[in-house]
Order: sequence, then C-alpha cells, then structure tokens
Amino acid sequence: MTRYIADHPDMIAARANAEIRAKGITDLRFDTPVFQSRRTASEAVPSAPQATPTPAAGPTPAEALRTRLGAVLRNPTARGKTEAAFSLALRTDMTAMQINGLLRDLPAGADLGLPPRAIADAAAKAEADRIRQIVTADAAADHVEQALVLALETDTPVAAALAILKALPPRMRIASIEERLAGEAEFGPCDISMEEATGARSGATGWAKAVQEANSRFEAAAPATLKDEHKLSEGGTQ
Repeated sequence: MTRYIADHPDMIAARANAEIRAKGITDLRFDTPVFQSRRTASEAVPSAPQATPTPAAGPTPAEALRTRLGAVLRNPTARGKTEAAFSLALRTDMTAMQINGLLRDLPAGADLGLPPRAIADAAAKAEADRIRQIVTADAAADHVEQALVLALETDTPVAAALAILKALPPRMRIASIEERLAGEAEFGPCDISMEEATGARSGATGWAKAVQEANSRFEAAAPATLKDEHKLSEGGTQ
C-alpha cells in the first residue's frame, strides 16, 4: 500500500492546487511572457508591435554654425584676427582646435585669401552674416566680450546690437609700461666717482656728522633720570 508523506513536495502541491480550485481561480497564466509556460505561451495572443521611438532632433544648421563660430571667436587667439577666424571657420573644414592653433601664429590683420564657400542653408547663411556684422563693427572694437554675447547668445538684429554697443561707456585704457616711461628721464651714468662719494662720507659733512647730530638729539630728548644713569655708567659711582 502506497504511503503518503504529508510534507512531500507532491502532497504540498496537491493541497495548494486544491485550495486554488476551491477559491475559483482557473487562469494561472502570468502577464510577463518570461514566466509563461509553454502551453500558455502558445495560446497567448501576440501583442501589438511597439512604436519605434522618434530620435531626438539635432541642432539646426544655423545653431551648429553658431556653436562653431563661438568656439573659434571666443578663443583669445582670435583677438585682432576676426576676419581670419571667420575665413577659417566658414571656408574650411578645420576643427576649432586646429583653427585656434593656426591663429596663434598668424599676425594681426592677416588676409588668408581663402575662396568663399557657399552656405547651402539660408538660415545658417543669414546667421553667419549677422554674427560677422556685429563682431567686426567699429563699435565692437572696445567691447569685444559684449559683442560676442550679443552675436552668439542672442538673436538681436544687427542694428539693435550696434546701438547697444555704441551706448556702452568707453573702455578704460591702461597705458603700457613703455608708454608710461616715455616721458620720464632715463637713468644714466653716475657723475660722482667712488672716491668722491667715499670722501664725502668720511668728512665732516658725511656719515660722522650725521651720526653725531642724531646722538645729540637723542641725548637732548632723553629724560633726566636716563641722563644721570648714563653719566654714572660713564664716570662711575658718585
């Protein structure tokens, strides 16, 4: 006769199934396909295909051009070489790092003579023209940082940007060391010989006289008690 053990896994499963049937639960399929049995997976209705996510839109040609010009024009190597910086950024395929390295060795006001390159996108061309007119204007000569902000970080029209730059107070100009020393007398050779300087210091009008006068002033200003102590130290006990 077959004996049934109460804690045997088969007995535990049989009791669990009986409790489930008693509660009226008949569908034991899982919602997640990974946990479905082979039978329930074959009977499951195929789900609708998921929509392909739309990739995020990249920068427009005008925005990309503004970013490229900003990387070139904001570098200190482009100061005083704006036209060359524009030519390299708009007419070559060099990276911003390569352009900045080339600008470092170019003299100010250098004309590279690069042939113009057509910008296919109309908005990008208009943006390049707007930035050039603001940054290269005479009003931007003393306000380079403000001009770059108006040109690269805002959509301010050219006329409004130039009006703002002209309304700014003039930049305080600090003269260079060479300019400040231009009107000063230059240091030349000393006309007094070493013998004359040594003799002046050793004579009555030299260091000895100065030291004697200083000692006299100190003794005159000293209190009487200190004077008596000084005399005692020099002449002995009274």
